[in-house]
Amino acid sequence: MSMNDMSLKDFAKELAAKTSVPGGGGATALAAALGAGLGSMVGVFTVGKAKYAAAEPDILKLMEKIF
Repeated sequence: MSMNDMSLKDFAKELAAKTSVPGGGGATALAAALGAGLGSMVGVFTVGKAKYAAAEPDILKLMEKIF
């Protein structure tokens, strides 16, 4: 099974096992992907609010870079 097809539970089990892959790089990539998703979520909840209108163009540019 490819790592792309693993559930998070299976990935975590493999990460904890006595194997070289996945390793620190795979765990870092997963953490980065989750962080990017959270960053995008913040943008989605922020865009369109009058309070943040001045920052909206910058937020939209950042969201484009994430995905």
